[in-house]
Amino acid sequence: MSKVSKILNKTFIKWFIVGLSTFFLDVVIFHIMVLQEFSIYLSNVISGSIAVVYNFNATYFYVFQHNSKYLHSAVRYVISFIFERSINTFQVIIWNLI
Repeated sequence: MSKVSKILNKTFIKWFIVGLSTFFLDVVIFHIMVLQEFSIYLSNVISGSIAVVYNFNATYFYVFQHNSKYLHSAVRYVISFIFERSINTFQVIIWNLI
């Protein structure tokens, strides 16, 4: 196995762990809030916001260990978060109508 594939495999495993833990964090917080009778929309936004902050920092510092500017990366990440949450919230609205 070449040095590049070892690095890619190690990075992929870290990325996968962070992604999986982000998913579980989001789902657990969402379900706890819904069980506490919060609105599903509010629960979705809050759980997603907490999960995305966790994901950004874990990816930035643990997976890729970026040398780029933190603020610049954070702004790009927030833009992608807004796009993702919009799709996710739309999905929750459709799911709630069914």
